[in-house]
Amino acid sequence: MDKIVTELPRKQSELKVVFIPTAADTYKEKPWLEADRAKLVELGFQVEDFDLKNKTENENEVRETLSKVDIIFVAGGNTFYLLEKARKSGFDKVSRELAQIERVDLRGPSEKVYIGSSAGSIIAGPNIEPVKDFDDPTIADLDSYEGIGLVDFVVLPHWGREKYAARA
Repeated sequence: MDKIVTELPRKQSELKVVFIPTAADTYKEKPWLEADRAKLVELGFQVEDFDLKNKTENENEVRETLSKVDIIFVAGGNTFYLLEKARKSGFDKVSRELAQIERVDLRGPSEKVYIGSSAGSIIAGPNIEPVKDFDDPTIADLDSYEGIGLVDFVVLPHWGREKYAARA
């Protein structure tokens, strides 16, 4: 996070962040989630929580919330559960729309920054299937593993870590 702030267009205190904790819903203990949120606050961002789990077919609420912030921070947890909730809420469509709009003019105040932590970074790619050995896909009801497609590569945030190598 300390490195990210050096790349932002304005000071953290001027930037609004929507913090999406949804991927961690399936876990009892969530130390990574608490650490990510605490770091955003510590760095001086204006942070608002927005869980996708109860936003089924509520694309307008998702669009309204995302349009009012500068940064979309999608926290880690179960990638498959997160993708299911992203699809059901319309977050997948809205984030793609915002990404397309923002590519036209990245200089102005409407610029959106997407930050994904673990599962949040994985769903940004074209496909989440490569992490099925690390996350439990049976926890979600998905008809495909197609990601949101904000980037054209698969993110493997825990690659090379011993904890995850044992599962491969």
